[in-house]
Amino acid sequence: MKQSLLLLLILMSFETVANSFIYPFNCSMYHRYDNFYLAAANIMDPKIELPGVEFKDEFCWAMGEEHANEMLQNAEHDRRLNDCLKAFDHGHNEGLNGAQRDVEYPSYCYNIGLHSGFAALGNFAREGREDMVGQK
Repeated sequence: MKQSLLLLLILMSFETVANSFIYPFNCSMYHRYDNFYLAAANIMDPKIELPGVEFKDEFCWAMGEEHANEMLQNAEHDRRLNDCLKAFDHGHNEGLNGAQRDVEYPSYCYNIGLHSGFAALGNFAREGREDMVGQK
């Protein structure tokens, strides 16, 4: 009985610790991708209009917020915070248009914008928001 209980506790603690190691894979599927990047977009630009998420995944939402905060700290450390915010906006607009044309630097901010734009595009389309995605 003690061994079973110990094994169960070990597995539970491993799952909690392992989530931080596997979050890129864990949050790259289905609605988790949207949660990750929409949360990151919300941190990058709190005034940006974002769609609601169909299924809220608290873990990926928190990881997206953490990722965006880290990227903003990196940009501030590199003295490129304004460039980062411009790159994010450019990437987000390209994602909403469904096409990647050119990369702005710093690319880590652009990538958050691009992927959040793709996530927003899909979710706005599911919501029937023609004002955001057009009629097609």
